[in-house]
Amino acid sequence: KETKNILFCEGVSSDGKGSNCGVKFETGDLSAIINSKDAFETGKINIEIFEVNKKGNVKVESLVLEVKPENISAMANLSFYKGGQFNVKASRDGKYFADGDIEIVEY
Repeated sequence: KETKNILFCEGVSSDGKGSNCGVKFETGDLSAIINSKDAFETGKINIEIFEVNKKGNVKVESLVLEVKPENISAMANLSFYKGGQFNVKASRDGKYFADGDIEIVEY
């Protein structure tokens, strides 16, 4: 089974540890901690958010995150204003290296 190496948390402490992490959240802002097996070796990684529904995965957002090439983890602030199932993927040089699934609930 493929490991999910993107963590979703309500916040991140100064030492990079996530707080209230999970896979199901209410709508709003979240922190995503993206982990790589190896150093990024690039200054930018791409984050793509896909909505998972009956039609398959539909890309709803993409953003570029600046990172330090020597690091193996990075944090991105993501906003979810619509309920549903989502898959978040991270790529560098056109190759995916991390992903995670999340469910957003509207209240």
